[in-house]
Amino acid sequence: MGISPSRLGHLFAEQLGLAYPAWRRWMCLRRAVEAVRAGASLTDAAHDAGFADSAHLSRTCRAMFGLTPTEAVRAAGWRDQGSGSVQAIGGGIGPL
Repeated sequence: MGISPSRLGHLFAEQLGLAYPAWRRWMCLRRAVEAVRAGASLTDAAHDAGFADSAHLSRTCRAMFGLTPTEAVRAAGWRDQGSGSVQAIGGGIGPL
């Protein structure tokens, strides 16, 4: 591209209002959430989204939102408290 990595990072942040590492973490978390909503376990969702393991996903989620993935899933109403299954709006999508 003819520019330094540092300059590219500055341009990225200038145009998107977010540094590249933060954007990448956000995209990985988003992929993990989509996998959980589709019925994946937290471990499978973590691996599918590019995290080393579910602990890495949990640390990142807690750092960004103050909640573990399990707490976030429950807060979003995707997990039925009694059965432990994940619920989509309008119907179940499988176990977590």
